[in-house]
Formats: sequence, structure tokens, C-alpha cells
Amino acid sequence: MTVEFNIPKNLEQDKYFKVSIRIRELYGYAPLLHEFGKEPVAISQVHLSELGITDENTHQRVLAILAAIAVFDENYWSSENHKIATGSKDSILTDEYFEEFIISRYSKKHRNVRLLTHPEEIFLSKMINSTAFDPETSEKAAQIMIEANLGLVLFVARKYENNRLNIPLEDLVQEGTIGLIKAVQKYDHTLGKRFSTYASIWVRQAILRYIKSNGRLIKFPEDITHLYFRIRRSEEKLFQHLGSTNITDEEIAEDLGISVNTIRFIRESVQKPTSLDKPLEINGKDNNDITLGETVRDTNSNIDYEISHKDFRRSIREYLLTLAKNENQARKTKYDFSKREIAVLLLRSGSLIGEDVSFSNDKEYLQYISDLNLDIPLPSNPNELDEVDINLFRKIYEREGLTLEEIAKIFGVTRERIRQNESTGFKKMRKQLNRIRIILSDPLYRIC
Repeated sequence: MTVEFNIPKNLEQDKYFKVSIRIRELYGYAPLLHEFGKEPVAISQVHLSELGITDENTHQRVLAILAAIAVFDENYWSSENHKIATGSKDSILTDEYFEEFIISRYSKKHRNVRLLTHPEEIFLSKMINSTAFDPETSEKAAQIMIEANLGLVLFVARKYENNRLNIPLEDLVQEGTIGLIKAVQKYDHTLGKRFSTYASIWVRQAILRYIKSNGRLIKFPEDITHLYFRIRRSEEKLFQHLGSTNITDEEIAEDLGISVNTIRFIRESVQKPTSLDKPLEINGKDNNDITLGETVRDTNSNIDYEISHKDFRRSIREYLLTLAKNENQARKTKYDFSKREIAVLLLRSGSLIGEDVSFSNDKEYLQYISDLNLDIPLPSNPNELDEVDINLFRKIYEREGLTLEEIAKIFGVTRERIRQNESTGFKKMRKQLNRIRIILSDPLYRIC
């Protein structure tokens, strides 16, 4: 025995499946009508004997199988005006197309499942929450309840369609459907309420939560958003009771039972951000030449420190270059710099080229480096530089610090040798600075 619609294989393999199908052929779903608010049709004793139903437990099991079959019977649940909402192949995916698709899919005349009666809602709710049915049967029952109430989602979503945030209708419907799914899972038929009354609360809550959480460029935690709307409602209530527009934070805090500092924190947090590229209004007109960002002070920057640091680097550079010019003289101590040590320190810090120096061609640039008297290997002709050398000298020109490997390539030595030159240079520089510090602290120097 087969049926004209798809059912799970485990249901077909049940030993009472054929008996349930036979009862369906003889009586339809009449034995289940007590679940749908009508008096059930009793199965005759003759048929019970023929089908081998001899005790009450077997009778209830057969009715349970029949109920599972009823869930998968699409013809029983489908609407007479059922139409499948599909788009044309040539449809353009615009906002208007998606809105039209949503409306056609959720409207009454295009729904897959007809509206349910209250007994049918109870019947499906029992199948969803009962452990006597397999998960696939329970999911099918939940699907029927969801599809039968899609019109409720569209009805509630349309109330919030013209919101001040311009959220599309399809987004509201999608969030409302999520709320509907939760309502199906939590519906308790023993409360005596229709499912639509219960589900409308979940649908409205899901839509409002989506509007609140997506209404700003910077999203806030749900508790902050909820508290902000509580403050707004308290202001409206106090305005109606007191008749004054000057509602203070103290009055709101007393009404809500929270601190004044919390209210002030919430007000500061939910302020709308302003673009720094926004043109300033001068005499009531926008001035595109001046933006808000140009008038805002950067509190994180320290101009005095940047200037002093820049002057310090310039002084160190001039001091090292002066030492390089005097390097040909007899070195008196072991703390005097060599030209390579000076060159390594300047190349590592990106200070080899002066800040206010510019060149008209490559020859002037290479001649400038040669005049520094640091014995840096240079080609006689700029055209002899390969691509790697060009990138190295470009970084020097742009005042970028070089790595140890890049400096080693310029001098034709190993990376370790350049590291030793750098380490020795730093030691000598610290020694020189300590000598200067001692001289400046000498009382005789102060008198002079």
C-alpha cells in the first residue's frame, strides 16, 4: 500500500503503517476529528477484527500513525488558492522585486498552507512537543504551523515598514519569521489561547529588537538599548503627568529607580556620530572648503615633543657628519667613530639625507651622498644600478630606515658585520653623550 505524497521511510516500515493506511482508505481522517474539534468517527468492530486491532494500546498506536500520515498529507493542509510565488528568469534583482516576492510569498492567496483552526493548532502543537513522534514528523508539524501563519508576520511587519531608519520590508519580515519559529517551539496549547495571539508577541518583539540593534552606525549592547528606550518612555510619561517639557535626570532616575550617573552615561553613549568630513556651516550655508575634522584638535598628538624630537635627530645627524669629516685626523681614543659606523647609524635611522634637501636628477643625488665623506660604495653611472639597488637608494631618498641585510648589500659585507658596526656605534654614542653630560654638570662650565 502506498500514498500519493512523500512520507518518511521509518514511518513506512512501522508494522502498523499498512493498518493505518487501510483505515485512511475506509474512514479518511475521521477517527482523528476529535483532535480537530469534532466528534470522532468510531472504527467498527468488524474492521477492528479484520485489521487485528484487539487492544487499546494497539488502537492508540494506529491512530498515532494515522496522525503522522495526516501531517505529511499536503493536500489536506494546502490552501484552495495555493500558488507558488516564483520570479521570472528575466527579473531584475531590485528592492522592488524582493518586496514584491516577499508580499506574494507571505500573502493569504499565495500561501502554501491554509489558515488553521484552534483544534488543529492544538493537534499540531501536541505533535511538536510530544516525544512519541520521530523528529522528522515533529519538524513537519512545525513547518505546517509556520507556513500557515506567515501572513501574521507580514501583517505585523507592515506596521513598522515606514520606520525612521528606512529598514527594508524584507528585512523586517525575515526577523519576524525568526520570531514566529521561536513561537512555534514554545507554544503551550494548555493556556487556552489561539496561536496567532501568542505568536504576534514573539514576532513583534523580534522586529523591534532588530530595529533597535540596527538603527545606529555603532551597535550597542541590548541592555544599553533597552535602558535607553526605558528612559525615553519615562520622559514621555513624566511629560504627561507633570505637563512640563523640562524633565530633569533626577526625576527620571527616581521614576526608574536607577542612578543619575547611569542616565547621563546612557545619553552620552547613544549620541549620533558626526562625520569629520562634514562641511561647516558659515552664515547658514555649507562651506565645502572647511570640514569639521580641520577644526578638531588632536588630543593624542604632542607637537612640542615632535618638534623637539625632530630637532634632536637633526642635531645628532650634524654631529655624526662632523665627526666623519674629522675622522681623517689621528684618532685619540677608542671611542672615536669610524666612517662606516657613522654611515650604518644614519642608514638605519633614515637620516642620511637631510630633511630639506631635494635633487633634480640621479647624478646630483649620488654626488650628494659622495660629498658626505662616509665612503659609501657608489656606481659611477646611475644606469649601472640594478633593480634591487634602485629600490635601496629609493628608500634612502625617502628617509626610510634600512635593514641590516640591505646595508650589508650596499657595503658588500655580511649582515653580522653590519650588526657589529651598529652595536659599536651605539656604545660610542652613549659614551660621547655621557662625556657631554659630565661637562655640562661641571661647576666651572656653568661659570663660563
